[in-house]
Amino acid sequence: MSATVIGGYLVWKFRPTAKFLIASMIAMEAVSALGFILLMIPKCDKVEMANFGLNREGLILDSECNFNCTCTTKAFSPICGSDGRTVFFTPCFAGCKENVNQTRILKRDRRATLAHIAADFSDGASTSVSVRTVQRTVINMGSQSRRPTRAPLLTARHKALLLSWARQHYHWTVDDWKHVAWSDESRFQLYRTDARVREWRRHH
Repeated sequence: MSATVIGGYLVWKFRPTAKFLIASMIAMEAVSALGFILLMIPKCDKVEMANFGLNREGLILDSECNFNCTCTTKAFSPICGSDGRTVFFTPCFAGCKENVNQTRILKRDRRATLAHIAADFSDGASTSVSVRTVQRTVINMGSQSRRPTRAPLLTARHKALLLSWARQHYHWTVDDWKHVAWSDESRFQLYRTDARVREWRRHH
């Protein structure tokens, strides 16, 4: 209201031309539109949509703790979690904080043990969880512990260096090799992990 009164007074006082008024209105609208565009640019930290995996329809939002809550996905009404990093699809889905936090820990470290997950989850929380509770929750989320796929540690660079070394010593004789000190205590790991390491993966 005050802007209208002030604008009317300025027009009455200075008697601007019609072209000047039109140009002024266009300039003010452009500044206003630019301001709205700048406000729409997201400046939040990296967040993650709370989910429990993927299927053919997209993110799996339902879990045991909200399965009977009849949460709907027809309307997107996001709400931030207390940690500032999690966004729930609607407030109805925001009741599974424990499952979501444990899912984030599994995604961050596939080789985390149950004891490590329980300690990480309880760190800074008002309540603590037992290893048995973590195990039951992880199983209910559809994850299982299995041995990782064995992949050689050799990269393309390693292979090139080995080939170059072999070519340099191709013409060595037995006498040349006798001057090399060989160690019988070296441990060479051919794969990224030995058979004792396990990791968490979801059922397919």
